[in-house]
Amino acid sequence: MIKKSILAIALLATFGFTYIKLSSNKAKINKESAYKETIENIPVNVLNAHESIENNELNFVGLFDASKEATISAEVSGRITRVLAKEGDYVAEGQIVAEFDKTTLSLKLEADQVQYAHSKEDLARYENLFAKEATTDIALKQARLNNSLNEIAVKSTKDQISKSNIKAPISGYLISKNFEKGMIINPGTVIGEIANTALLKFNTMVPENEVVKLHLHQNVTVNADVFPNSKFVGAISQIAEKGDQSHNYKVEVLINNAKRQFPLKAGMNGTMAVNERKSTSGIFVPREAVVGTTKQPQIFVANGNKATLQNIKLGSNHGNTVQVVSGINDGTKVIVTGMNILKNGTTIKINNETI
Repeated sequence: MIKKSILAIALLATFGFTYIKLSSNKAKINKESAYKETIENIPVNVLNAHESIENNELNFVGLFDASKEATISAEVSGRITRVLAKEGDYVAEGQIVAEFDKTTLSLKLEADQVQYAHSKEDLARYENLFAKEATTDIALKQARLNNSLNEIAVKSTKDQISKSNIKAPISGYLISKNFEKGMIINPGTVIGEIANTALLKFNTMVPENEVVKLHLHQNVTVNADVFPNSKFVGAISQIAEKGDQSHNYKVEVLINNAKRQFPLKAGMNGTMAVNERKSTSGIFVPREAVVGTTKQPQIFVANGNKATLQNIKLGSNHGNTVQVVSGINDGTKVIVTGMNILKNGTTIKINNETI
């Protein structure tokens, strides 16, 4: 009886183990099938490559910036008694925007001028006496020294009075103002900022293969995003001699902002357009379709129901498209979506074809 019980338990255990094993294998097979379905039949869109003609207009995005910017600060300490400009005002270079209390300095200047006038009289008297040999050379030199020191004192006080007028260092708009009547300002304290936006700089980054097509003083067209139907003509004023790590070079364009009907402001977005005045024919594909490396660009093409990784040679850039010089022909089905999960030989499912 005991032997029969043991045999029954053993059979149940064997059956349970077998069931668990089969269930595990089935789950594994289902998982592998699902994974295979995921990495195989990748849905993609394709583009039928064909010869076309592209306009060689180069476009580069960038930002408008003030041609000049400067901070306002005091050269001497003092208490502001008059404020002569408000935020947003246009001020000319040298224009007084605020004044310090000059009462003490004005009194000092009067005293200095009296001393100077007196020392000039003394000097004239000593020179007359020296000519008649009625005084010594030492006395004359002392009179000259006193007169020079009094003259310096007058000039110094006048300079202090002049510096008590806080002036605009450049012409432009007062874009920030941090001073009010009654405030005591110390030397070097920044109390405002001026930006010259009557003449703007448009700054953009240009790739190395395009920057060689540009030159200083070249006329270009710049569009502002906020004024899509208005064009601004400018001239290239600077091309960087050194690029960044991505081989892009800073290009600066000067734009006259006198067209107040469409007032540009520093910080606005824009696009620079350069027309090469010639067209290029060839096969063009979207930039995002190109994979591989800079030295060896590649694209995925559809061969039946499989994706094939194809080496190509690139030509010129044209906005969102790039010219393919070799590697594909008319009619080649270029894969333009799903490239990030494709591998050479992956099976695909074509959703649509674009001519």
